[in-house]
Amino acid sequence: MININKNEFLTTLLAIIETNYHDVGFLNCWAIGVMGKLSVHEYWLEQLEFCQTLACSENAIKEELFSSGINVETIFPRLLIGLLYLRLQKDEIGRVDFERELVDISDAYDMPELDIEYVNTELSREEWDPDFRQLLDGMAHESLDKLRQVEELVM
Repeated sequence: MININKNEFLTTLLAIIETNYHDVGFLNCWAIGVMGKLSVHEYWLEQLEFCQTLACSENAIKEELFSSGINVETIFPRLLIGLLYLRLQKDEIGRVDFERELVDISDAYDMPELDIEYVNTELSREEWDPDFRQLLDGMAHESLDKLRQVEELVM
């Protein structure tokens, strides 16, 4: 049996959903795999198993976050940006879509390293500054680590 850090996994799953990094089929299979390894029943996993849409999966996770009193704001925006940047690197989204999402995230969350003025300045350049790229690479690396932790639970 395994013990999971519910805060990290719920936050990572929510970021996966919001960035469309994985589809609902992945989430269904992931929930089934994790349920088989837990010593206690988790209702949110059961819900996640039967969701047919990402919106349903998102609701199940948000309900569990709320009922558990988990605050996602500390790592969530970094995960969002990191996963979106990974998708940009894999050509799954275009630069314009990435930039639009980055501006929205920077505007919505208090991120000192990515305040909205800095983001707008960097995005207006044809070539991004190496420090800006390094910041995005760092977020992508963090997100990839969290993603691997989620995926390894069912391997």
